[in-house]
Order: sequence, then structure tokens, then C-alpha cells
Amino acid sequence: LGADDYAAGQYNSNELLALIALMDNDRDRYRTYMAAYDARIAHIRNQRVALTRNALKGSGALDIPVLALAGAP
Repeated sequence: LGADDYAAGQYNSNELLALIALMDNDRDRYRTYMAAYDARIAHIRNQRVALTRNALKGSGALDIPVLALAGAP
């Protein structure tokens, strides 16, 4: 093998390492988004349980908090 072959192999290795790093970042971002989504779903379910309990008991708040969404007027 010549110097050009070694350089081409090294270039390919670097490209693969860069791709693996991008894939790792994508995986981590996905996990973060899914954890936030799971937390939001749990919060909504807990709110539903609390509102149902308050409605059945006839006491407590029945207000549903409104969240300000990013970009919403």
C-alpha cells in the first residue's frame, strides 16, 4: 500500500467518525425530546386526575391552566 492508499483510508475513517458523532447527537436529542414529552404527558394526566377528583368532590379548583406557547400571540 502506498501513501495515497493510507491517506484515503484515513479520510474514510474520519468521515465515518464524523457520521457516528452526528448520529450520537441525533440519538441524544431524540432521547431528550422524548423525555420532555413523557414528562408533559405525565403532567397532563396528573392534572386530569386532580380536576376529576375536584369535580367529583365538589371542591377545589376546576380551572385548567393555559400555557403560553412559543410563537403564540
